[in-house]
Amino acid sequence: MHAALIVGALGGAAAMIAAGWEGEGRPPPMRYAFLGLAAAHALLVIWIAFHVDAYFARHTSAQGEVRLELAQPWTILVLITSFLLLTFAVHGTIQRRRDSNSVGDFAIGAAMPTLVFLILLALIGSSLDATKMIVIGLGFCCIAILLNRGKPIMMGAVILISFLIIFFDEAMGSRIITQERSFFGVLRTRVIDDSSDPRAPALRILMHGTTIHGAQLAAPGFSRMPLTYYNPHTALGDAIVAGLATRENSSLALIGLGAGSTACLMRPSDRLTIFEIDPNVVRLSAMPGGDFTYVPECQPHADIRLGDARLQIANEPDNSYNVIVVDAFTSDAIPAHLLTREALALYLRKATPDGIVILHLSNRNLALVSEAARVARDLHVPALYRLSDRVNMPYTGVFGGLPASVMIVARDARTLSHLRLQGSDWRLFPAPPGAGWTDDYINMARALWEGLDGAENCRISPYVEGCERFLTPAERAAAMPAATVSPSPAPPSPRHAP
Repeated sequence: MHAALIVGALGGAAAMIAAGWEGEGRPPPMRYAFLGLAAAHALLVIWIAFHVDAYFARHTSAQGEVRLELAQPWTILVLITSFLLLTFAVHGTIQRRRDSNSVGDFAIGAAMPTLVFLILLALIGSSLDATKMIVIGLGFCCIAILLNRGKPIMMGAVILISFLIIFFDEAMGSRIITQERSFFGVLRTRVIDDSSDPRAPALRILMHGTTIHGAQLAAPGFSRMPLTYYNPHTALGDAIVAGLATRENSSLALIGLGAGSTACLMRPSDRLTIFEIDPNVVRLSAMPGGDFTYVPECQPHADIRLGDARLQIANEPDNSYNVIVVDAFTSDAIPAHLLTREALALYLRKATPDGIVILHLSNRNLALVSEAARVARDLHVPALYRLSDRVNMPYTGVFGGLPASVMIVARDARTLSHLRLQGSDWRLFPAPPGAGWTDDYINMARALWEGLDGAENCRISPYVEGCERFLTPAERAAAMPAATVSPSPAPPSPRHAP
């Protein structure tokens, strides 16, 4: 973060100095005054970078994301002063008064530092206690574009540079071996090589847009180790292994293939049925010659059903599966019809009487845990919830085990009490007020707002400072440790798992 702030400050100062050095008919004292303001701004930002802990406090959210919050109330004055300095320095050195559009000149002068600030936030992966600040900043940028139609080259250059910075930051240290677009989005397979260790196997990562759909170490002896959300020690891996352990030969339905890591959480005697809507995902993750080999190696006889998962699984006989895993929710565009009351009732009907439905609800933007809890409440079925931490593994970097937000639903509470879950923090999740999603009612705005304003994180971690305003006394009492369900002893690991 220090490096990002310093580079941003020096780069901004250099751009302003270069723009203001050439004469444009302005008096020299005015130009030198603007350059002094630019230098002062650079020094201020560098000072903040080296003393960042005095100005900002780092907090880790329930989803594992690092957030920056103002450490002291007067810190906002430092930010406002910094914005004003950069705004007027840019306005005085870069803008050419070709017409009387002073409003447009000021708008672009305000938009450029705002855009730089947003890029820095993206690079350091944090936000200042509110997504509203980013939304306001984007609004300033849009207004500036509308008011500055006479300067398309300048604004186009700023936008192009912004995209290049974000692109190089995303692609740093990796190479893309597959990239293709389908009706359902852009799929990329990125490969990360560890040049410092020649023995380290290449790490392949499947990306759907900006969402990670799985990863695999592409080397013999490593390729059957489930990574990311599917590590056996995450909440998702724990739930799948415990569900399969209830029977000698289990049947699992997987809604959403991803990289196919679930296949290597299963035993060779288990039966896997895959429901996937994107044929490109099937080609990359389940077919011979694809980029990922979990399914061919661990479940080579898996039954693959291509098409909408809800329509496909509706054709299956009732009481068919011991475990149904619903893992089809990306961060930016979710198939909401897979998380309605009718959909969950369908899954429970297709599960055996002692079977379970596992909902993978990790999401950066939407409060899916709250929505799933409302649906389970409306169906009067029991549910357990767990948010697991990262899991470190050799050669995998941060992809060994990602934080997983998971809910297990069953027909009755006895099924959940008999699960041999490994994690000790599985608990009941009280449904917040409001109607659950149905096929006739999907409140996406509520899910988005509760995901952005912190209500979802507070329900997951009710004792985080500042969560009092989101929870009623009854909700806080329901989240007490007394509501935690004690798991049975952990089952032995599956044959394919590390």
